[in-house]
Amino acid sequence: MICVLLVAGHGAVLEAQIKNDDTGLYRHLAGVPKAMLPGIGGKKILDFWWETVNLRQLFTEVYLVTNADKYKHYERWATANDFPVENIVNNGSTTLQDQLGAVADLVLAVRSRRLQDDIMVIAGDMLCADQNFDIGQVVRFFRSKPGELIIFYELEDGEESSSRGIVEVCPETHRITRFLEKPQEGETVSRLASVVFYCIQKDTLSYMSQFLELQQEAPQKTFGQFWEWLVNEKRMDVFGMKLPTGFQLIGQVGLSDYTKWLTHYSAKKQDCMAVAITCRSYARVGLMGNPSDGFNGKTIAMTISNFWAEVTLLESQTLALVPHPLNDPTEFGSLQDLFCISRKEGYLGGLRLLQATCKKFYQFCSKQGIALTKQNFTLKYDTNIPRQVGLAGSSAIVSATLKCLMKFYNITDADLPKPIRANFILSVETEELFITAGLQDRVVQVYEGLVYMDFSKHLMEQQGYGSYVSMDMKNLPTFWLAYLSDPSDSGRIHSNIRQRWLNGEDTVLEAIKSFAELTDQARTAIENQDWISLAQLMDQNLDLRRSIYTDDCLGPGNMMMIRLARQFGSAVKFPGSGGAVVGLCLDQAKLISRMKRKLIFPGKICVSFRRGPTGFLRQDPSDEAKRIKKNPELQDKSAPQREEKVKENALSKVFIRGGDTSDRQEVLGEYVLQFGKYKGKSFRWLLENDIGYTIYLINKVEEEERAGLFNAEGPKKESLFSFLDYTRHFHEIRDLRNCLAERSVEPPSSSEDNQLVGFGVHSKKTWKDVWEKREDGYASFILRKQCVSGSKMFLLQQYLKKKEAQTQSSSEPALTKPSSSPPVSSLEMEDDEELERMMLSVSPSKLLPLQEQRHLVKKMTGPTCLETIPTQPSSLSKGLDAAAATATAAAGT
Repeated sequence: MICVLLVAGHGAVLEAQIKNDDTGLYRHLAGVPKAMLPGIGGKKILDFWWETVNLRQLFTEVYLVTNADKYKHYERWATANDFPVENIVNNGSTTLQDQLGAVADLVLAVRSRRLQDDIMVIAGDMLCADQNFDIGQVVRFFRSKPGELIIFYELEDGEESSSRGIVEVCPETHRITRFLEKPQEGETVSRLASVVFYCIQKDTLSYMSQFLELQQEAPQKTFGQFWEWLVNEKRMDVFGMKLPTGFQLIGQVGLSDYTKWLTHYSAKKQDCMAVAITCRSYARVGLMGNPSDGFNGKTIAMTISNFWAEVTLLESQTLALVPHPLNDPTEFGSLQDLFCISRKEGYLGGLRLLQATCKKFYQFCSKQGIALTKQNFTLKYDTNIPRQVGLAGSSAIVSATLKCLMKFYNITDADLPKPIRANFILSVETEELFITAGLQDRVVQVYEGLVYMDFSKHLMEQQGYGSYVSMDMKNLPTFWLAYLSDPSDSGRIHSNIRQRWLNGEDTVLEAIKSFAELTDQARTAIENQDWISLAQLMDQNLDLRRSIYTDDCLGPGNMMMIRLARQFGSAVKFPGSGGAVVGLCLDQAKLISRMKRKLIFPGKICVSFRRGPTGFLRQDPSDEAKRIKKNPELQDKSAPQREEKVKENALSKVFIRGGDTSDRQEVLGEYVLQFGKYKGKSFRWLLENDIGYTIYLINKVEEEERAGLFNAEGPKKESLFSFLDYTRHFHEIRDLRNCLAERSVEPPSSSEDNQLVGFGVHSKKTWKDVWEKREDGYASFILRKQCVSGSKMFLLQQYLKKKEAQTQSSSEPALTKPSSSPPVSSLEMEDDEELERMMLSVSPSKLLPLQEQRHLVKKMTGPTCLETIPTQPSSLSKGLDAAAATATAAAGT
């Protein structure tokens, strides 16, 4: 049986009441997901459920479904509580309006993780008073019944049945005879209310997909509606089990009901607490002209409500800046947890932004002659803006902090006008934190909405700021936004172009002028609601940017998003400095259909070989492969996985994208390498990025097989063997090897002395040169090596042995004796040292006879894929867990 914990809800009553609480007692819980609130004894609610279901004898796997807004909270919780992070499913929603609904969340988990077993579904935000609650009895009761199981409890006094799903249960058979979702008064006398705690048979899971198809237009797809349909209309066998007393569904109760479980906090209550000040600033999308804002150009940008930064200021005895639990972690689950977080997110969180803003604010007020009262405060922040994807996440935190400080100290717009406020925010980042940035982001976050900005040099010099015009945005078309899951620092992309601009390079100066012209045309198109022209201008903006930055500077991830967007027929451009793209497609339905088909369910993905101008396969590593080989930080150092686990993950990937799981070749393409510098990359990725390394592996193994030395033992060798099995079915590789073999044939030398070494750093030397210059230690090195029979090194070794034998009776020193010159301590291997050691360290006692190895090779049939289509990127789709977000413009101030 499999357990799925649902924690993907938005806007719960309790969360809203905690956030708006004016007592000060629960403010530290604001923004905390419901399931991570304290339960009995201060233990988090989710901790209780995880401990309850973390029983291998009951559940083979436990999954958790959350939303994009709270995903990082649960990811951090998982690493600290030994919950498998790969079992967290992100449904991609960021607001209450775009949430999928509980049924769709479960279907997402089933499809994305290819679940094929009975499932227990639990709301992870449900309090249980009985800490010794035995979940095993629920499983046993479910298995004793020929149908589904719904858990219910009896409503307490004061609870209205109209707010719950009500069940009518046969007391003899425990079968649910009728299910009513939030019935009207008098519709039923039952006081038995169901909660999100069910057991569902695997054969019934298909009914959920059928239900979702029938409810496509419904705003929410709740389990109450599903059970109402399944019980009342489909007449399926569904049974009920009553919960012990003391259960509370936190997602549907208020703060007063929750506080009885949190009495240990009452001692901390203060008699007088100031009202907290909370301010938000939104992420920014540049629609036209960027990045010319930093070069006296013109731009149009808008704020979007999907992503935001929120800062809360509360009066306190001392001034305190509270680290964010995700972005400024000070506690970690383990040393490995610290390593993984630091490696992925670095060391620069948002706390530095709060501190720099406060310092700059005090400096500004002192300079402006504004006397500040002697009040201290506690400042904390929260944000869901993706990091380092050019959506102005840093400036949003600074902007929200400034709003709080202005309210707290009663600084008016007259004291700090909006144009100056934008300059202030920019100065915090550029002067205090040395972040490369322009004014566009700060202006649009101060004004909010859709803003036209002119940063012409004469305006900036004359008044210190540009001309900013708020535009009507109520009739704007729908834009879409996509971003990379693992981007680089967006600030680095500006460095070269700024210097070229400062140097007066004609190409850059002309481009900045063209950006301004495009912006003016876009303003006219928006005012006239000419969306066709706007789409064309967006494409021109992008092409102009590519011409001066170059695609290499923009990066492969960004270019992949661009290619896919244009393939889908959408106008596209960068909304910021890189890491994300914003698009406009006039046929929204067609765009969504194409994106779902190609990104979420693209079907079969074939290998896209890199070819040279004449059509031959390129053997050099791609830029991405070069970066991995040169940077150990990018290499996967985790323990290798067994073949069974690798296959299971590959099957899941093929299933999720709608591929054919019975096609072994397609499944092998999703296998992940378990050896070498490219460990963690798929077999298909290796063929697409380093054919030369692939040829090296094939040749190396064939040499070992000919010598009877190959041993397919251990995860690394299993992975290598499977990879070779995968490559056998590509005629492109066979053709390349044949070509290389023909090219490598050398004319016979007149004698052994004139034979070339043919490998390593001495490949151009003759055998005679090696013998005559044996004092350098290289000949001794060759004689000590265990060589594969028939290889070039083996033939050279035989020649040296013959020469050494001829010198035994002479006065020449034997190579086995110490030389006056220091011997070569090591010889740098040409390709992958780890793989070379793995191959050369085979114990002879463990070798399999050659004929026993042959049966390990499974021959495969079927045509070789020749079609070239883009691989499925996590950049646009962010896997199945997060689809491209619709950028909704935030309302103006």
